[in-house]
Amino acid sequence: MYSPLVSEKRLAKIVDAIRVADPSFDPKPTPQEDARKRMAQLAPLREEGGAMLRPLKPEEERWILNELVLSKASFEYWATRYALIKTKDTTSTPLFPLFESQSIILERIGRIEEQCNSRERLDGILVAILKARQLGASTLSEAMLAHRAFLYGNTTALIAADVPAQSAYLYNMLERIYDNLPWWMQPEQKYREKESQLYFDRTDSLILVESGKSVRGGATLGQERGQMARGKTIPLAHLSEISTWENAGQIDDSLMPAIPRHPRTLAIFESTARGRGNEWHDMWLVACRGIGRVVPIFIPWYGESRTYVARAPEGWEPTDLTKAHAERALDVSAQWCGKVIRLTRDQLFWWETTRTEAKEKRRLHTFLAEYCADPNEAFQNTGQSVFPFEVLHDIRQRLKRPVGLVEIQPKAYLAGLDKEGLREHD
Repeated sequence: MYSPLVSEKRLAKIVDAIRVADPSFDPKPTPQEDARKRMAQLAPLREEGGAMLRPLKPEEERWILNELVLSKASFEYWATRYALIKTKDTTSTPLFPLFESQSIILERIGRIEEQCNSRERLDGILVAILKARQLGASTLSEAMLAHRAFLYGNTTALIAADVPAQSAYLYNMLERIYDNLPWWMQPEQKYREKESQLYFDRTDSLILVESGKSVRGGATLGQERGQMARGKTIPLAHLSEISTWENAGQIDDSLMPAIPRHPRTLAIFESTARGRGNEWHDMWLVACRGIGRVVPIFIPWYGESRTYVARAPEGWEPTDLTKAHAERALDVSAQWCGKVIRLTRDQLFWWETTRTEAKEKRRLHTFLAEYCADPNEAFQNTGQSVFPFEVLHDIRQRLKRPVGLVEIQPKAYLAGLDKEGLREHD
């Protein structure tokens, strides 16, 4: 449903099942504007209490089935037409078209889904998204959870951020999507507890809201603090701002055992960096080594070309440090973004002036963590050093990626090798 290849296969499977009863069923994509018109026409047919003013016509029923099938098979189809989000200027608009940064995330998740679909990977989609700020990762994650929770049944989804207010903010994104769905696409809710739970009776789907820094820490599930999801099965999860959780250890201790090893599992862990040696840093390092269940995704500040820009005045020339930063982005961007990115003049002016402001306010470490160019820059050490922080950053900017690794053996070991390079006991 995230990969075009998997969406096509899923659609074919759904259509084959429907054609057992209706051999003529042949779903066709509805253009976005036409879908809006049809929704507007069907909206008045159902009263607020759920009663229908008149029965649906066969043609209307068939079109609704067409949209439900295509939406279930493809996240992109659904999100383009039915997933309304609130933009930074407070207007409501469909999620698609995505930010460039969101497209990177979705493409990577699609590749993991293909591995699950081919049985190359049996653990499902579990990703750790290390990111710069305001790149749309949380919005995309909530939309993906909404798609699965609303269109597929028999599931439990968990939403959790660092503090209750941020968890509520994430939940409100999902709630907004639900409230703006057409009535014929909304699963019927049995109860909704404000910023806490949402349950759909007929589809038996439950959405839970928790927080990593809450005094409850799982108490709403009848558990002790720090025991998130213990005793539950959580096939859907979105955890945000893990670097500032009060007890992030409960992710490994309680939550991970609750996330089933199944190809349909979707668990998204995303956060900016906040120092080194904490649980988020450890999760990232382990994922990068290919150990465990989680796949790393990194989104640098320049992963979205339209967000962080400032008009460079005529005659402005970047400093040597800014030029070094541009070279570093050129060097590492393909690894994380899937393409080589050459920073524009306006992007470089934004970076240089914003960095200078952060330096003057003695907030350079925070700036580099939240507007990082690569993972090493993100995980800045927040402790004091005998070397000025800006000197360390300058050195890092000028470092080049290694072209290879050379292992140097101890002299005593080399002395024990024969002419073929083997020791006697090998």
